[in-house]
Amino acid sequence: MAEKSKIIKGVVAGVGALAIIGGAFAGGYVTRLFTQPALPSSLEWLLGKIRDNYYFDYDEQDLAELSFKELVASLGDRYSVYYTAEEYNSTSQSNAGSRSGWGFSYAYVDGVCITSVTGNSPARKAGVRVGDIVLSGERNGERTEFPSRDAFTEFLDSCEDGEEITLEISGKPPVTLAPSAYTASYAAMYTSEYCYEFTDGRLVKNSADAIDYMPDNTAYITLSQFYGAAADEMGRLIGEFDALGAHSLILDLRGNGGGFNDVMSQIAGRFTSALGGSRTAMIQRNKRGAETVTLCSMYYSSFLPKGTEVYIMADSSTASASEALIGVLVSYNISSYPHIFLSDYGLGAPVKTFGKGIMQTTYVNPRTGEAVKLTTAGIFWPNGTTVHGRGILPDDGCNVVSASSYVAPGDEELRQVVEKILSEKT
Repeated sequence: MAEKSKIIKGVVAGVGALAIIGGAFAGGYVTRLFTQPALPSSLEWLLGKIRDNYYFDYDEQDLAELSFKELVASLGDRYSVYYTAEEYNSTSQSNAGSRSGWGFSYAYVDGVCITSVTGNSPARKAGVRVGDIVLSGERNGERTEFPSRDAFTEFLDSCEDGEEITLEISGKPPVTLAPSAYTASYAAMYTSEYCYEFTDGRLVKNSADAIDYMPDNTAYITLSQFYGAAADEMGRLIGEFDALGAHSLILDLRGNGGGFNDVMSQIAGRFTSALGGSRTAMIQRNKRGAETVTLCSMYYSSFLPKGTEVYIMADSSTASASEALIGVLVSYNISSYPHIFLSDYGLGAPVKTFGKGIMQTTYVNPRTGEAVKLTTAGIFWPNGTTVHGRGILPDDGCNVVSASSYVAPGDEELRQVVEKILSEKT
């Protein structure tokens, strides 16, 4: 693909000219040049990575006048990003689970509505839950109402790390919390008796967050991303599932936009190990058509028992590694399309998963610490399917569950899945 970039050809020509000049003016310089070659400039390094690894074609253009961020953005691929050394360090810490802040996100739906809560965060520990409606807040004895999303954002942003606030939440006691550093948890399991979750790395269970309508011999596992300790957490939860002697598992991948493929293949192994033998997790195909096979990890304990009924919940934000994990479960008949439940939020958008079947690879410049994340391959399921640009659709034979909004207190979608499970058993 080098011929498609004028500046790449210019860089190569420049290096060659330097070698010739060196030979002409200093007899010993050529030897030093080849035994101790000069390190490439940041521009040479970046263009080389694009030329050698970028998956899609890109138009010829003179990139010399662009900043590095603009250069990568000009590829027209929303998933490819340039990071300064500082940005890459911050991103790496976040992906490893190191966070700072409250640990929740929110929207404004008839008031401030909590849309997600990160495991092990200050919000989770304080008792904030998805679906909570925040009526007001108190800070330093002063009460604040929230007539808009911006008003709530301004209230939160004005707080320093460690500074406590109290939130009044509809239908429950007030909660007190403070923004602080924490290590995110990505998985939790619920039965009719207990919630199993990770607090500061410890697996704990409580009865307060149990789901009372969960059927006997059934557990519900949420997996929010494929980062940090997600694979270890899933292994420990599946070990608990096995110890319970449960027969049915509901795996919730709603809102899970993906993460690291190695974490996905480790989690996939928790589902495939009971089948025995080496199993493919995904097939990656680069721009030259060369294929790389990623295998599911093999485990000899804490894997899902063979014959377990697996039901999957997904929505329009279920993407990338999440779709790849679904591909593993479908390819090996661990689950099936009729056991996939797609959310319909009634917003007029297509009911499907996101449809991201491409992989990104991050390259770090060892000299500067800067990095570039590039789309480097298409992803195919073990059975050869790709969902890129399509997603998983109701037409595949999936069920559709409806909700009044993205946030459903009591989770009406989950209730519909449970009803479907119970109807199958009767």
